Amino acid sequence: MASTMESAQLSRVQRADSIAARTYRELRNALVRQAIAPGQRLVEADLAQQLGVSRTPVREALARLVTEGMVVVLPSGGMAARDTRSELADIYGLRQVLEGYAARLAATRIEPEELDQLSRLSHQMDASIDDGTLDRYVELNNALHPQIAAASRSPRLVQMINDYREYFLTPRVLSRYDRAAMLHSQQQHEAILQALRARDGDAAERLVRAHFQDAMVFMLDSSR
Repeated sequence: MASTMESAQLSRVQRADSIAARTYRELRNALVRQAIAPGQRLVEADLAQQLGVSRTPVREALARLVTEGMVVVLPSGGMAARDTRSELADIYGLRQVLEGYAARLAATRIEPEELDQLSRLSHQMDASIDDGTLDRYVELNNALHPQIAAASRSPRLVQMINDYREYFLTPRVLSRYDRAAMLHSQQQHEAILQALRARDGDAAERLVRAHFQDAMVFMLDSSR
């Protein structure tokens, strides 16, 4: 049976940005982090009230999310959040290909100041592990990978990567991360940065692919 809307925790949309764009982003993020649970019915009026917007931007956002495969139209009418957990292997397979290729390009296109920024992020990630601050480590991790992708100088590739980046970093999965998992991930990050410093595209791509292969195995174990 589908869940009710009571469990969704949504932030009210601020008027400074496009209402339609902010509504879409908030709903998409809620679906990705499973603040809206898989199978949960999505009622326009309820969502509009929680977000503090009219039903029109909610309707537009839901239609867009249907085309992206994150929301399904129910045979009985209405819509529900799609359960995308079964697609985890495909999603991470795509990330291996896309971010691996981005790292290969970045190895020959990255600027020295970008390498310096990545090194600073890596040092901050080391410190967050020592402090035991998981939230800070995740925040820094989510800054490091986009910077590597951006160094590819391929806007289309970056956009494709961003379509998949947010998937499955749910509270349940993140709660399974411990010091050993973070240390392993950080060792892989440092190896990737060494390959970028050496301008070794082959190594950079291979290491990024291995990094996301390990992440996929971890995510699959955590989602059981």
